[in-house]
Amino acid sequence: SSGASDTTYFDFLAPGIIGLALLTFSTIGLASALARYREEGVLRRVRATPLPPWRFFSALVGSYVLLAVVQIVLLVIVATVLGADVSEGIFALALFALVGNLVFLNLGVVVAGLVQGRYAVEGAANAITFPMMFLSGSFFPTSTLPALVQWLVELLPLTHMLRAMRAVSLHGDSVWSQMPELAVLLAWVAVSALLARAMFRL
Repeated sequence: SSGASDTTYFDFLAPGIIGLALLTFSTIGLASALARYREEGVLRRVRATPLPPWRFFSALVGSYVLLAVVQIVLLVIVATVLGADVSEGIFALALFALVGNLVFLNLGVVVAGLVQGRYAVEGAANAITFPMMFLSGSFFPTSTLPALVQWLVELLPLTHMLRAMRAVSLHGDSVWSQMPELAVLLAWVAVSALLARAMFRL
């Protein structure tokens, strides 16, 4: 496996870029889509049809998950072409990326449920994603942050997603060795799903 000493900055950055792409696409993208559907009356028309709302919602979320898989594949290919070595544990990397992506999708639903108006929703989604983008270790190790901030970023899902992705892709660690990170992500999935269900109604 790759040692830390021969890991370049671009190797470190590549998982961060994948995480950022999924965070912005899923949270901002889904929140904006739901806000647009609400404004255009799509959700109201869905309620008036025999189609169960959960089927419409499942299809919508499923399309975002499928596009997330495509994003992961394309970004890994681009990163590899540009010289990043993220080939070790590529399937484990994708696993952690997709689990984290479920959190981001749920957060998008929560925002769309809490805020009215498409532009207000986009602003709220940006307010959530931007701090996570810069504090969770996308561009630099969280160990370089002040001690108090380091404690705070441990509460963010992207922090644990990126840590696990880097461990398996850069250092060849097993999925089992990253169970603490996976446990945090799954807890975020469960809590954010409950919030999404409570906050958003078709």
